[in-house]
Amino acid sequence: MYVSEAVKSRFSCRAFTEKPVSKELIKQILEVAKQAPSGGNLQPWHIHAISGKKLNQIVSDIESKITEMPMGEKRNMTYIHQTFGTLIEVDALNVAKIYTKA
Repeated sequence: MYVSEAVKSRFSCRAFTEKPVSKELIKQILEVAKQAPSGGNLQPWHIHAISGKKLNQIVSDIESKITEMPMGEKRNMTYIHQTFGTLIEVDALNVAKIYTKA
């Protein structure tokens, strides 16, 4: 297939069924995907295929976060750079405050 054919034949799918995808099909897709080029041929991705209880737990966690942070807000996080005694505080708007020892 030529690139032009691939571009012309692509489509967006926004409707899905509840039918599970077989493990064999997932393995086939991942085998083809791992051949995809990447910058510097580094292939910097890691793929985790999950199903069952673990998938249900992740979906549940995501659904609970949607109600807590509907716009994807980040919680306040504090990072401590212990080597130099520097405290870096990053707020929900990604504004960093840097404190050093006096």
